[in-house]
Amino acid sequence: MKTKFNGILTLLLAFVVQITFAQSKTISGTVSDDSGPLPGVSIIIKGTNTGAETDFDGNYSVSAAIGDVLEYSFIGMTAQTRTVGASNSINVVLEADANVLNEIVVTGYGIARQKKTLTYQAEAVGDEELVLAAPTRAASALAGKVAGLQINNRGNGVNSGTTILLRGVRSITSNNQALIVIDGSIATIGAFDDLNPNDIQSLNVLKGANAASIYGANAANGAIIVITKKGKRDSSFTVGINSAATFEDVAYLPDFQTKFGLGWQGAYDPIENTNWGPRFDGQIRQIGPTFADGSFQSVPYSPIANNLRDFYNTGSHFKILFL
Repeated sequence: MKTKFNGILTLLLAFVVQITFAQSKTISGTVSDDSGPLPGVSIIIKGTNTGAETDFDGNYSVSAAIGDVLEYSFIGMTAQTRTVGASNSINVVLEADANVLNEIVVTGYGIARQKKTLTYQAEAVGDEELVLAAPTRAASALAGKVAGLQINNRGNGVNSGTTILLRGVRSITSNNQALIVIDGSIATIGAFDDLNPNDIQSLNVLKGANAASIYGANAANGAIIVITKKGKRDSSFTVGINSAATFEDVAYLPDFQTKFGLGWQGAYDPIENTNWGPRFDGQIRQIGPTFADGSFQSVPYSPIANNLRDFYNTGSHFKILFL
């Protein structure tokens, strides 16, 4: 009886295995693009680690069951999926991924190359990124948008100079600043900083020494390639308006003493410009010199609240740009 049961169990297992193999089949085909067969395309059964890869002629074969979803992916191409049906052959044509192909970097003298083909580090900054914070100078617009880029102001006054370091401080005595190239011509950092960020079409930063070798030793510290916007012949006419308003007020002031008034060594002096006189007492005292007719000005001898703060007005700045 036990032998008979074991035989039935063996037949049942064989039947299950036969059904399993019947559900799987070999799917073959060719993967290509507009130029022809694509070698090295990855074909994965969705949700598993099982798959295959196309050979030099773009051919592949993979074991899959009806209903499985095959994922076809290749660098620079838009991934596609196919569901396994009754047919044993599936051919796929992949299309170029526009988002990848549009990553263009200008390396020098107007030469444009795809970023993925470069052998050195380069970063591109678009015109929309440069005007996010409505900056008024090109250098300040570039701050914080390129890894490793240092932008320092060399003074606190109006139109102060700017230092642009791209590869850090490499020399104690020589120039460490990046080379600036505007529309194919070498320019000074001052000329770059005077550019209106709204007039810049694209900005490419070349960090490697090999990348900037086309400009010689001047680009040993890297190069910033600037392309400005230009007019286009078109039947349409477009005007852009960029407006901004800023207000400025005094953030803080030093603390001034309000106990002692005009004078020196504790004695009151109406024309002394120091505050070493007696304590304020609120009495009416002469201030300033005595005039020829013997008259003079007199005020209460007491501190004036917010005397310095009231000297400042709220600064305002309005800007309207037609682009």
